[in-house]
Amino acid sequence: MSLSAKHRKDARALAALVVVLGLLAVAASKTVAEPLAQPLAWQALPEGNVYEYSGLSATGLIYEINRTRYNIAVISAKPFWAPKPRVRDRIALWPANTLLIVHISNGAPIIINGKKVGFAQLAPGQTISVQYSIYHSRYGDLGCGARRIQVDR
Repeated sequence: MSLSAKHRKDARALAALVVVLGLLAVAASKTVAEPLAQPLAWQALPEGNVYEYSGLSATGLIYEINRTRYNIAVISAKPFWAPKPRVRDRIALWPANTLLIVHISNGAPIIINGKKVGFAQLAPGQTISVQYSIYHSRYGDLGCGARRIQVDR
């Protein structure tokens, strides 16, 4: 390979790298405009292995359903209490329009049009009211578990 051919190959590689870096910069600038949700307040949790806070509720739109883990992600219409990932000693008050992830157990009633239905009838885009608890298990799990779901089509 002659020296000039090698320089041309290097110049093309450099041009391609500049294009990729430019695209990454544009993508990063678009995500910077929308900051991640930050908690409005914190509530300390008691020391101990097992506890549950019940009587919590949220209303919002189902954004996503994980049918293998039986979780739903709800875009809440009002502030709600829930754990923050990787924080084990307190829960956060999250602002409206933030995702609430709730686990749906087999015993949690799901009501649509006054009738009890199964988990399979939940769909993204449905407006729901969910009553839930925050639990901490002896295995270190901290999460939200649905106690009742009302679909408000």
